[in-house]
Amino acid sequence: MVEGNDGDDGKGASSQPKDLPFPSSLCHLCAAPPRYVTTDKGNVFIQCPVLKRYPPQPVRSCEAFTPMSG
Repeated sequence: MVEGNDGDDGKGASSQPKDLPFPSSLCHLCAAPPRYVTTDKGNVFIQCPVLKRYPPQPVRSCEAFTPMSG
C-alpha cells in the first residue's frame, strides 16, 4: 500500500476520496475521521483511527462508532 500522498496523481492517503468507497459504511459518519488509503492499483481501504485497523467494509455496526456532531 502507498503510505504517503504522491501529489496530484490521486494515490496515497487522503482525507476523503472523490467517490466514497462503500457509501453506506458507518465509517463516513463517524466523528473519528477515517483515513482513506489508495493502493497503486486504485483500491481504496478505510483505516479506523480508533481501532487502528482496516475493518471489513461496509461497516454496519461498530463498538467504537461515535456520530459526527453538527
